[in-house]
Amino acid sequence: GAGAAPPEPSSCHQRGLARPEPRPPDAGWATWGIGGPDVRLGFRVIKGFREEFAKRIVECRQQFGAFTSIEQFQRATGLPAKAIQRLAEADAFSSIPRSRRESVWESLVLKDEQMPLFDERCVEEEQPVILPKMPLGQEVMTDYSTIGLSLKKHPVALIREELKAKNIITSSELLERPHGKWTKVAGLVLIRQRPGTASGIVFVTLEDETGIVNLIVRPDIYEKYRLAARHAGLLQAEGYVERQGQVIHIMVKRMYDLSSMLAGYQLRSRDFH
Repeated sequence: GAGAAPPEPSSCHQRGLARPEPRPPDAGWATWGIGGPDVRLGFRVIKGFREEFAKRIVECRQQFGAFTSIEQFQRATGLPAKAIQRLAEADAFSSIPRSRRESVWESLVLKDEQMPLFDERCVEEEQPVILPKMPLGQEVMTDYSTIGLSLKKHPVALIREELKAKNIITSSELLERPHGKWTKVAGLVLIRQRPGTASGIVFVTLEDETGIVNLIVRPDIYEKYRLAARHAGLLQAEGYVERQGQVIHIMVKRMYDLSSMLAGYQLRSRDFH
């Protein structure tokens, strides 16, 4: 008969030692939204994945128990091959277990033929192909392209040594910088805002592996560095530290587009346009 659904991986967070860390979406545990004691991300974060497919996965887990292969998963759920490929690309089959590269490989041979509901006793499973482990940088970038974030590592951390060579500090190091100090920072552009009441000033929020940096860009600087200011996904900013109590920001004087340092990674910000 079908096996029992796998338990969530154990964690010291469940013993109250620290705040729970989020876990990625997985076919063996996830629902549509966030849930579980370890804050499991739901299928809704996977770009292009439909809620009806998520509900079907949950129903099949309850009916058949644990999934043990990509083929078994397709037989149980009847999901379209493209949807299963999307799950594989999002690294959502770790509980089978399959690595992202292995699950993508197996999903590519699936067909959308009409199949009966899964009966575990009737399926002969092929041995999975053992593929080389995907490099961490590629894992992180694929996470961002499929679910918009990565729990493995922050993209900026992948290039921190190169940034250090440029004398670019982290957001946590910025906390120690005195008022008026010339400083270089860099990060993923999260938000660009130009409020109508700000006389053309643009407020930019960057994120690196240690936190966020708030930038103030005056209109003349924005126009001078417009290409970087408007289009960079990974932005380097240089300027003077301004401290107002607990609030710290950079009054920007120069900006440069560093997106090429994360080639192949889709960088998108939430802009004012």
